[in-house]
Amino acid sequence: MKIRSGLILFSLLLLGGCDNSPATITGYVEGEYLYFSPSTTGILAERVHRRGDEIKEGETLFSLDLVALKARLRSDEALLSREKAVRNASYKEWARVKKLVETGAVSRSEYDLRLKDVEEADATLKMAEETLVDDRQRIKEAAPKAPTDGKIEDIYFQVGETVPQGTPVVSFLPKGNLKLRFYVPQQMMALLKEQKKIFYSCDGCKETKTAIVRYIASEAEYTPPVIYSVGSRDKLVFRVEAYPDADTSDLKPGLPVDIRITMP
Repeated sequence: MKIRSGLILFSLLLLGGCDNSPATITGYVEGEYLYFSPSTTGILAERVHRRGDEIKEGETLFSLDLVALKARLRSDEALLSREKAVRNASYKEWARVKKLVETGAVSRSEYDLRLKDVEEADATLKMAEETLVDDRQRIKEAAPKAPTDGKIEDIYFQVGETVPQGTPVVSFLPKGNLKLRFYVPQQMMALLKEQKKIFYSCDGCKETKTAIVRYIASEAEYTPPVIYSVGSRDKLVFRVEAYPDADTSDLKPGLPVDIRITMP
């Protein structure tokens, strides 16, 4: 499982005046999605939800055909049981020979051979345990559960289709996993620093709320082409991301927001 941002949305820069009034910028809400993909290739056997469904923590997101994986898991468990028996027998024989070596009843070479058997049995058992852990994880990833409340944002495969290893089946937006993205021109950078509180509002928002700046790009970039204008096309801007510190129920990915940056 990998964490990636959703749609890259650019902000429109509306510079405030030169007095002490807050600088205002228009930004956008962006979702931070989780992408769930299996660690083994398989056929999608069950798609529990539809695009846009609200789901609860612990609900299954989808399931591949688990018949082959479960058969492999049973084989792993049987192998592990056999290897444990071999390891226990090797230890008993080693302990028996060790006592005989101390009395001179058997040679040192016989003891070394039994000790080698123990080391090999330990190594084989460890491999069997690791294989079992890996296959249990494959089954878990082949039928993943929601880690928290959230919404199914998109679904990329239909039931019956083959899902390649490592390819996302669904994108999931955890509840409240939103951030504000906006672009700040060079002359306004003195107003910003990480952990600074900013204010934002939007059409439909009940009231002005606050967010905390968590990321400021270290390098400038040209104003995004979508907002080119005669007055802004040559300006360098810095990408900034802020995270709401209160209820985000009014916010949706892609929603424009008005950002107000107060003077230091």
